[in-house]
Amino acid sequence: MSYYKKLMKEKDPNKLHFNRIIWDKNRHILNVNTGPIDGSVIWDKMATWLAENLGGEAWPLHGVEGAWIMGSDTIDDWTLIGFNSEANMRRFQEEFPHCCRIP
Repeated sequence: MSYYKKLMKEKDPNKLHFNRIIWDKNRHILNVNTGPIDGSVIWDKMATWLAENLGGEAWPLHGVEGAWIMGSDTIDDWTLIGFNSEANMRRFQEEFPHCCRIP
């Protein structure tokens, strides 16, 4: 089961509504080892690659669409990143293969 489908099985209606807003247009999700977000060399490389290759980050709560979105939580250096297409997700995986896993 894809992680997106798991998010859509949320029982709490408020969380489900939030999950839909955040992930509906960027449902191809990877769990990415970004390192600590503050001062991480690998995260800086990833953020630069994402911006240069896929454009700006989506901000769905503010009506901004984009080809990717980073989850709001980083746990033990792992962060969810969602992509608007499987092709974009694969491009990112090819660029950072040692950092990605499908949740």
